[in-house]
Amino acid sequence: MKNINLNGWGSNSKYSCKVFTPSSIDDLKTIKENFLIARGMGRSYGDSSYLTNATVSMKKFNKILFFDKIKGIIKCQSGCTINQILELIIPNGWFFPVTPGTKFVSVGGMVASNVNGKNHHEVGSFNNFVNNFKIFISKKVELYCDKNTNSEIFYETFGAMGLTGIITEVEFSLKRIYSDKIIQRKYFSRNIEELIKLHLNLSDNEYLVSWINCAQNKINKKSITFVGNHYKPDKISKINFKKKYRISLPFFGVNFLTKSTIKILNYLYFKINKIFKNEIKIDILDYFYPLDKFHNWNNIYGKSGFFQIQFVTPLKYSSKVLNEALDILIQKSDGSFITVIKKMKDEKINRNSFTFLDDGFTFAVDLSYNKKNLKIYKEIEDLILKYHGKMNLTKDSLMNKDSFNKMYKKDDLSLIEKKYSSNDLKFLSEQFKRLKK
Repeated sequence: MKNINLNGWGSNSKYSCKVFTPSSIDDLKTIKENFLIARGMGRSYGDSSYLTNATVSMKKFNKILFFDKIKGIIKCQSGCTINQILELIIPNGWFFPVTPGTKFVSVGGMVASNVNGKNHHEVGSFNNFVNNFKIFISKKVELYCDKNTNSEIFYETFGAMGLTGIITEVEFSLKRIYSDKIIQRKYFSRNIEELIKLHLNLSDNEYLVSWINCAQNKINKKSITFVGNHYKPDKISKINFKKKYRISLPFFGVNFLTKSTIKILNYLYFKINKIFKNEIKIDILDYFYPLDKFHNWNNIYGKSGFFQIQFVTPLKYSSKVLNEALDILIQKSDGSFITVIKKMKDEKINRNSFTFLDDGFTFAVDLSYNKKNLKIYKEIEDLILKYHGKMNLTKDSLMNKDSFNKMYKKDDLSLIEKKYSSNDLKFLSEQFKRLKK
């Protein structure tokens, strides 16, 4: 056990935590504390992956246990990362069926967050591809779960942010690919209404995501929609997978994303994309993980860090909510360089009440952590509540109890604690403590 200062990817708050790093189930059983939370790579943006009393780092649970190269099924310990697994599966013609925007997250974290990707409009979230997992629910029990065995905890663990237990192993199905390239096409929109129509008209493509201008400049609300499909060559051959070099960004303690720099960056990004070809063949890692080229890219926000607002709003309100949210952000904030919009589908199969996904559009924006933007967050939150939207708990670091209860239809978070606790062990995070206040 070590005392370590921990924070989320947003780096907007730090906690001194007692951190345990077990390498086996027997090690897990020796932890004497009665309140625990698991932590993977620490890529959730807020305070969901740590607890001051006892944070359990799963980094040593990093073994790949089984890989069926023919059927595309893999079983691994929960601390394995996407990056680690990609090095094995891509040369064998497989890829993740669903992936977030970074490959430096753990598989256990993917389950706990029930991650979604650029293909959510087609296939939904990660839960649709997980065959089974094991979860540590008490100091004596590691439970096997699938759709038929212990099915309630199986379904409710997806998106529950680690509150159902410590995930130790996961088996999931992969997606067949025939090259390490994506055919990417670009479409440009002048406003939100055109963007929405594009997503609906292009829904037969595998991957869809839009960047939209969120700064006070001449390209107000203009956007670029990136469409992607796996490239299938005429002649199938061995895939030559190459690791990517990463640029390490040092920590200067200064926020480089000011109102002026964001204004210029957004304008240049839009204009440069206008110049280059609308259809290109792009490396698979560059398409899915563009920010992973920069190690610790969150350092650009300086000492105070940043926070992300990610919400989903029902389809019938999408145009109104996206326009109003952008108006608030452009007029009152310093703006954002990372502003993403995607079409989502309703996953009725997922019975977990924590899922924030719905049939509509999701909007994600990164903002510097300061007083001005905190006030803006509250305005956006009120807008979301008014139009029956939800915030993503994986990106949350600011929500309070009342807002959570309204969005997720939970009257008392204590009921969750009771349901997912044994006599000798409870699962609790700093986020959970905040949402109970």
